[in-house]
Amino acid sequence: MRHFILLFFFLCSTYYSVHAKVIYGIYIPNNVVEQVTKDSLAKELLQHPLLIHRDNRIDAVETPHVFRNKNVEFIIAVFFIGFVGVFRSWNSLYFRNLWRAFRNASLSKRQLREQLDQDSRAKILLNAFFCLSGAMYIYLVLNYFFQHDWPVNYSKTTVISGLFLCLLLVYSFRFLFLKITGWLFDIPEVMDSYSFQVFLINKILGILLIPFSIILAFGHGAWVQVSLLLSFVMIGFLFFFRYARSGAAFRYFLKLSRVRFFMYLCASEILPLAIFIKIISLWLYQ
Repeated sequence: MRHFILLFFFLCSTYYSVHAKVIYGIYIPNNVVEQVTKDSLAKELLQHPLLIHRDNRIDAVETPHVFRNKNVEFIIAVFFIGFVGVFRSWNSLYFRNLWRAFRNASLSKRQLREQLDQDSRAKILLNAFFCLSGAMYIYLVLNYFFQHDWPVNYSKTTVISGLFLCLLLVYSFRFLFLKITGWLFDIPEVMDSYSFQVFLINKILGILLIPFSIILAFGHGAWVQVSLLLSFVMIGFLFFFRYARSGAAFRYFLKLSRVRFFMYLCASEILPLAIFIKIISLWLYQ
């Protein structure tokens, strides 16, 4: 019996030592100590200078930055700048005559036209450069308007290459059509002059689109909207400028018949553009 009583007192003393703290001879349960500690810590935090509520605080909202791989745009932009620089150094006379012909319509019909047409290699290179620059610009415009709902799953290189081939086919067809029209109506000089004006404006347009393409590719916010609007205005002005400088061909068709002029306008101006838009729409939304 005595051993049982000793064992009972030993277990009671062990219980208090585990689940309670002795302060000044008084056993205080651990849950009471923990609650008092939490209340004291909460009061201290409320008095902390960094946690005191102020009416003039500023909430800094983080803006999410989504990574977009623009290696293709960067490589093409570097190629554009490098091509123009190398071409200007390699054939500075052709480059200078090109801008002189663009600024002065009378000179483009006389002295400079033959000089520019004789350098066939430079002419082909700049025509191909226009198609590539136009393809890049069209891709960036489509990407801007459909950035949240891009209609195709093709890569950037595939889309830009497809647009380049479409522009190349459209303007090759247009060049052949103008040659055939001049032969059929026995006005090869008039059609050659008009064809020269068309491809002259295209060469200038291909160079002028470079800064707008760079802004559309790497710009943000209002810069993109302003550059997009300015590029539309520039393209519209250059097309109107091209028609104004090609008055000789239009006057010839108007002198013959307005029906012939309308047929020519549909076949030469509207049909290639309609074919290009149809090909792009079928390809993007297939």
